[in-house]
Amino acid sequence: MSHPRAKTSPQPTLARQVLLRPAKVEEIAIIRRMADEYLLDNEDLQAGQFTVAELEGKLVGFGRIKPYRDADELSTLAVLEPYRNQGIGRRIVEHLIARFPRDDIYLTTDIPAYFEKLGFRQVSEGPSAIMEKIRRVCARFRGCAVIMVRRKTAE
Repeated sequence: MSHPRAKTSPQPTLARQVLLRPAKVEEIAIIRRMADEYLLDNEDLQAGQFTVAELEGKLVGFGRIKPYRDADELSTLAVLEPYRNQGIGRRIVEHLIARFPRDDIYLTTDIPAYFEKLGFRQVSEGPSAIMEKIRRVCARFRGCAVIMVRRKTAE
């Protein structure tokens, strides 16, 4: 005798409640403080590069598309600790991917398992600007990071 699977109704999640929008110039100080606290890429932070996640008027996460001469990078992704593991980071990533200016989406990270779930894979080489960043990151931030890439799919 088989047991029917229990049906669960989808619960509203914080990820669905957040507003994703372009960052405001006055939010860069908050983003810089959080990037410093979480040991993220804080190089050349510009409001026009960032998407922020806002919940009830509060900035709860952010990410950016960082341009280089030979590539663009999904970068400086963070969700405030009380709001983690609720799909907000995934929404930010998907939002940025949809707006990515190139087909190959690069990122550098020290948490590759998270990004593998989002379709990224580790690569040993990348565009020269990304390779240069890896050298800087290994010297400055949380230790050595890996390069990951995902191909943008046609929609």
